[in-house]
Amino acid sequence: MEKISEYPLKLEVTAAVLKKNGEYLICTRPPGKAEYENLWEFPGGKIKSGESRASCIEREIQEELGLEIIALDTIMTNVHQYPDKTVILHFIRCISRKEDALPEPTEGQKYKYIKANDFDSVSFLPADIAAADFIKKIEMTQ
Repeated sequence: MEKISEYPLKLEVTAAVLKKNGEYLICTRPPGKAEYENLWEFPGGKIKSGESRASCIEREIQEELGLEIIALDTIMTNVHQYPDKTVILHFIRCISRKEDALPEPTEGQKYKYIKANDFDSVSFLPADIAAADFIKKIEMTQ
């Protein structure tokens, strides 16, 4: 008999690791998203069927923050199990097409740029904690 998955819903998502002037862009979850509302995350979203990771992150950041970015490479992938779903989260290093462009959130979320060594001062989504720790380690070696 085939075993039924304990986590039937699987989502594959991308998150932008966008560094500007030594600081990383993070955003809160949009208001009204009761689960994990006001926790911080690296912005991004769900990959659509047939969409590449690069296309996904470029589309999501344009839609959610009004920024035009270029996806460079995946720095890590984290599989996180929430109570109701498994999230496969690809953290993608990105650069802005316009150096002086500022985010214009379309869903009411807050944003800020923060140094990696200040990541401990914010509450990240559970799925983003591993990436925040990884980025801090990278920064410490540079």
